[in-house]
Amino acid sequence: MKPETFLLASALLCTLLGLGYPLSCEVCVGDGPSCTGKLQTCAPDEDSCVVVVTETNRKASLAVTSYKGCAKSSECESGLFGITMNPENYMGSRRRCCQKDGCNQDPLPAFVRNQTENGLRCPSCIAAFTETCTASEEVLCVGEETRCVAVSGLVQPGYPLSCEVCVGDGPSCTGKLQTCAPDEDSCVVVVTETNRKASLAVTSYKGCAKSSECESGLFGITMNPENYMGSRRRCCQKDGCNQDPLPAFVRNQTENGLRCPSCIAAFTETCTASEEALCVGEETRCVAVSGLVQPVLETWNCRVTHQSIMKPSAKPETFLLATALLCTLLGLGYSLSCEVCVGDGPSCTGKLQTCAPDEDSCIAVVTETNRKASLAVTSYKGCAKSSECESGLFGITVSPENYMGSRRRCCQKDGCNQDPLPAFMRNHTENGLRCPSCIAALTETCTASEEALCVGEETRCVAMSGLVQPAGVKFAVRGCGMETACHTKPGTLVPSGARLFTIKKTSCL
Repeated sequence: MKPETFLLASALLCTLLGLGYPLSCEVCVGDGPSCTGKLQTCAPDEDSCVVVVTETNRKASLAVTSYKGCAKSSECESGLFGITMNPENYMGSRRRCCQKDGCNQDPLPAFVRNQTENGLRCPSCIAAFTETCTASEEVLCVGEETRCVAVSGLVQPGYPLSCEVCVGDGPSCTGKLQTCAPDEDSCVVVVTETNRKASLAVTSYKGCAKSSECESGLFGITMNPENYMGSRRRCCQKDGCNQDPLPAFVRNQTENGLRCPSCIAAFTETCTASEEALCVGEETRCVAVSGLVQPVLETWNCRVTHQSIMKPSAKPETFLLATALLCTLLGLGYSLSCEVCVGDGPSCTGKLQTCAPDEDSCIAVVTETNRKASLAVTSYKGCAKSSECESGLFGITVSPENYMGSRRRCCQKDGCNQDPLPAFMRNHTENGLRCPSCIAALTETCTASEEALCVGEETRCVAMSGLVQPAGVKFAVRGCGMETACHTKPGTLVPSGARLFTIKKTSCL
């Protein structure tokens, strides 16, 4: 059993610690003093719901907007905010932050700006694309604006972006609008023509992307006449802006006289060129590319270097999206899709969701938890990394009234975690081992004041400490555990559903 297996199971200690499941908040953006949306599960580090109503005057054009969503408690504070650049440019908002499921569904009272001048005058300016601005005017402060301030930072493209997400055969696909991650500020649409071993295919993709890794234009790469790929991409920064299809990619088949050493390989960081590729059209450079496309690949070949579309001096990240499409040439398929849900009882039902690029396994877990003599059975299905997922059993005992056991199944095919697991059956037979035991939150250590009577396969005394995300809550536990606990690597980051655990220390006593 892999050392990382213990980490996935240790994540379930959040139940013992009473830390609950991921937060769900209403998410919406709208014109006017309120908006209505659906409850959505927050990211692992988002432990608050927020509702904001904002009044903005820009060049004497007044607008009221509303926003509801997820937030980090460290970046969310209830109250009022107001700033004035000049009489025609000001903004004020009212915010409420809370920490319960759906607690941001009720609307806020409207923000009412106090227009009465208070006598304070401040130097004033506003500028984009710079970290400083030189004040050339004075602003007359109003109401509770009692300080002169200077602010610099980054302006994101509005509220969380929503993009159409889909993958399909043919020149276009259709999917649903989905809210992008906080660092994904662009929508992308890609149509790709791939020839693999003389088998021609056209595929399409729409989704979210980072602007630093997304550039509109053409990409083309040739390994040999039977293995080439070309794509057309469009990146944009407005909600749903990737819904319209792209013109088809038309490959220029005319040889341009350039010959490049050529190879392509998976499961390796290098490949040795044994052939020459005859470059065509705008493929004017010989290139070598290496990176991770789940798994690693490198290729030597011809590549498009059209100056106005994909500059040779562009950031390395710019080419990652196009390079990722090489998985089609390698026959590596698209991202894995797994059923995702959390529920009470021995099984739960959810929708198939596309996993993150580094999540190559689906997981199903059924857990029996006894906390202060209150027995509960919970189930979880989702995506996982194969290095952190292993099928089997896990059990830990702190005392007769505080124990947890789980059964897990990991698999690597789309939707393979949809079937329920057999129930976890705890072995209650004492095995003669006694271990010092304790459990505590908000601390890195706990002092054992009792002994746990170990049962079944709990053959080692263990001590473990670490952080439970979100909010970096410390925890410590000692008790009976399995042999796998002794081999857990300190400092390992462990995603488990929507929680992230950092195991600081694990030892066997």
